[in-house]
Amino acid sequence: MQRDLLNGGELLGDIDSFTDEQRKARQTFIEQELHLPRNWLCEDRCSGLDASMEGRLATGIYNVLFESDPRFANGDKCPIRASFADVIRTGGDALLWALIRIALEEIEDEDLAELCENRGFIVRLPRSADAAP
Repeated sequence: MQRDLLNGGELLGDIDSFTDEQRKARQTFIEQELHLPRNWLCEDRCSGLDASMEGRLATGIYNVLFESDPRFANGDKCPIRASFADVIRTGGDALLWALIRIALEEIEDEDLAELCENRGFIVRLPRSADAAP
C-alpha cells in the first residue's frame, strides 16, 4: 500500500517571498527527498493549529527552539509558527520541524498526550461549545 506523500512542489511554499537563506535551506530540504505524509499539512479549521497532537507538539518544540535562537536575543521578533503548513508557507525551517515530528512518531498517541498534559503542555484541541459530547 502506497502512502499519500508530499511532493517537492507542495514543500516549496511561497519561495518568492523567502530570503536567499530561506530559499537555499528549503531547496536543500527538498533535495533530501524525505517521505513525509500529506496529512502533516492538515490544520484545524478553527484554530489554524496542526490537526494532530503530535503536530502541535512538534510545532511547540520547534517554536521553543527558535525562541532560544541567539539571532533573536537582541529584541528581534521571533517568528512563532502555528503548524507545519505555516512553516512551509512562511519559509520556516521545514527540516527541523520534520525531524522533530519523525521522532514523535515513535510515541503512542495517548502516552504522548498524557505525558505532555501532566507537565502542563496541552496538546489536545479544546472542544468547541457546540460540539457533541
